[in-house]
Amino acid sequence: MPFELGKIFIEENVSVVIAADETFLRFHEASSTVVAPKGAKRVCTAIKSNEKEGCTVMVSMEMISSQLLPPFMIFKGQFRKTLMKKWQSYSRSSVLFTSNHWMTAETNILYLQYLIGLFKGRKIGLIYDNAPSHVSAEVMDWITSYNSKAPKNEQLVVDFVDPCLTSIY
Repeated sequence: MPFELGKIFIEENVSVVIAADETFLRFHEASSTVVAPKGAKRVCTAIKSNEKEGCTVMVSMEMISSQLLPPFMIFKGQFRKTLMKKWQSYSRSSVLFTSNHWMTAETNILYLQYLIGLFKGRKIGLIYDNAPSHVSAEVMDWITSYNSKAPKNEQLVVDFVDPCLTSIY
């Protein structure tokens, strides 16, 4: 039931509640209209649009304070290679690269580590959807392993939006 979303956070006494969802940002947005002088015979644009050129951004908000967190962005590139290493020290967001700019189980684990780093020493409640990279066995095993080693007041508690209801929540 929708009203039970986050109930586990109360039971687990989390101190931080994060709502997160992925979105795709397309580069070089092409306009459907062009401004040109009246009577112009040739009108064109120099920007070539590619529907798949862009990046994935995990948009996250700390719900108790209504604070937007720095973006967690995934661009097209080689994972753990030169570009990713160069962007590692960037502090205004987290920047990763994958072969297709999609969130994977591995990048999701990096996202979870990112959250833990932002809220050191606090118990984090995370609400997100049932995307395959969120609910994979690899991610669930990582969360279980992390929680088994972390102190009780520094654990990660995850609650999932019911399938197909992300936009409603």
